[in-house]
Amino acid sequence: MAKKKLKKKKEEVKEEEEDVVELTLNFNKSHVYLLVALVVGFGLGYVTHLFTTPTLTGAAVSTGGNIQTPQGGEVNLRILNDPTCEVCDPSVIITSLQKDLGLNLNVQTIDYDSSEGKALIDSFELNGVPAYIFDETITTSEAYSQLSQYLTAKGNDYLLAVSPAKFTEPIPDWTGTKPTVMLFVMSQCPYGVQAEKAAKPLVDAFGDEIDFQVHFIATDNGDGTFKSLHDQPEVDGDLRQVCIQKYYSDKYWDYLLCVEPNYKGLGDVWEGCAVQNGIDVEIIKSCAEGSEGQQLLSESIAASNQFGASSSPTTFVVDSEGMLYRTDVRNGAQVQSILCGIDSTLTGCDAILEGTTAQAQGAQAQGGC
Repeated sequence: MAKKKLKKKKEEVKEEEEDVVELTLNFNKSHVYLLVALVVGFGLGYVTHLFTTPTLTGAAVSTGGNIQTPQGGEVNLRILNDPTCEVCDPSVIITSLQKDLGLNLNVQTIDYDSSEGKALIDSFELNGVPAYIFDETITTSEAYSQLSQYLTAKGNDYLLAVSPAKFTEPIPDWTGTKPTVMLFVMSQCPYGVQAEKAAKPLVDAFGDEIDFQVHFIATDNGDGTFKSLHDQPEVDGDLRQVCIQKYYSDKYWDYLLCVEPNYKGLGDVWEGCAVQNGIDVEIIKSCAEGSEGQQLLSESIAASNQFGASSSPTTFVVDSEGMLYRTDVRNGAQVQSILCGIDSTLTGCDAILEGTTAQAQGAQAQGGC
């Protein structure tokens, strides 16, 4: 089943195969596939480790909690977690380990704020939760040879490399005064465009109650030029967007929805979409083709680098105290749950948005550039 789903997915995005940076691994002879999406840590010394996010395609989603496993041959797994975190459900990873790798798990959940949890954070230098830690019983399982490259050993303990949903320490010197959503994209990445389109209902629902930021993933060459995955047309699209953000922020999202159907040909359609939405083409041209646009794009790329965003799309939510949550804007309901967990009085909490927490747990399978 997993193989059929993967094949179907590849057929659906065949024309964008060069855009996809997910790494598909043949995980064992029974054709269990593991999609791996790299999520790099924060710059400026904020995060000390790189994380890899495993999500097994076709895996069933359990209801969470401790999983009952057969007696004998058990593998002990401690899950370090925050019981108050709504997006930290470990059930997808647990089910993948059980169903797809055949592990007989004995699961223990540990509060990251307990003394035992703090000791584990210090031992592995963890920066977020949930974290998955096996003891030496994993080394006697048949799946060990397959999992070993994703394990970091500390004494008799083995940390599974999985990206955190919530980070355990606030961003240093965070100055935001309201909940912030940060979306990192490439303007001609099909999945980034998908995320921008999905973000519009969130923007409409929460309005000025949140700070919604869009930043661009590219390379700043330091001489006023830039390099992006989809070459110069994408750089040009980024430049126009940062200028529209500055001069026509109230029209930005309508502009994005207008160019979205023709994202591969931004150079051909952007002027028409600008005029259609009351954006002065000459103002944007002057900005995008000059030093002002270069400076704006440099600042946007710097933000992406600071937060370690290298895959489009990447989404983070930050509360007013600088606590960070990793999510996927393509799942509006999950982002909404984070925002409303931060502040339940936000008017956007009454909106009905698409998506479920369970779907978001596997959001990486939707793809990225």
